[in-house]
Amino acid sequence: MTSTKEKIGRLVTIGGLILALFVGSVWYLSWVHLSRKVPLAYASVEQQFNYGMIGVEQVDTVPYWIWLILPRLFPEKLPRPGGYVSLKMDWEAGEEVPVGLTKQTTGFPKVSLNCAACHNATFSSLSDGKTKMILTGSAPNFDLQGYVNFLRSSANDPRFNSNYLLNKLQDVYELSWLEKRFYRYIIIPQSQQALSQLEDVPDLLKSHPNWTKEAMQHWQSIQFENSQASQLPNPT
Repeated sequence: MTSTKEKIGRLVTIGGLILALFVGSVWYLSWVHLSRKVPLAYASVEQQFNYGMIGVEQVDTVPYWIWLILPRLFPEKLPRPGGYVSLKMDWEAGEEVPVGLTKQTTGFPKVSLNCAACHNATFSSLSDGKTKMILTGSAPNFDLQGYVNFLRSSANDPRFNSNYLLNKLQDVYELSWLEKRFYRYIIIPQSQQALSQLEDVPDLLKSHPNWTKEAMQHWQSIQFENSQASQLPNPT
């Protein structure tokens, strides 16, 4: 007959295996939905400059699906109708985000600024009227301050909570049952806290209420010597 001590030993072993399996499953699912990095590939150097990661994504990151619906949920916090385009962002056809933003997946899709947000000028060709870009040029029209203010004011709105956002999010993207749990209890609360911390710079914003315009107020039109059909518009 099996002794009581052996039975207890088996129960302890089985219990330990179950606990290890549970802990391992929790760790794996957390890694997949919160930390797993998906490599990015770009078709060209130009595309990488416009949409590539620059290593500071943890500073100004917004979950992509939340970022996508914010203009629809809080349009009154934008300077004018038109969503993110109202902030004078350049949005190329076929791209998921405007120029100057990078979309990457680290557990879940997220969006953050990159160098092209401030260093990507545009001009209209006189020959065909199409808007063209100058990589690394100065972006005199993008309202960076307005973008920061929009994210901050949206996060400080009482409606910025898991119930409201998840209810609206289902109109554009269907989260799995498990994804909803992560968004409800971790991703949305952490995003709200992070974006609200943009309140830490109110004195700077108050002392320079229009610092985007101030930085570009001396920008002048440029005529390219090698192209009679290309000219940068005067933002004033």
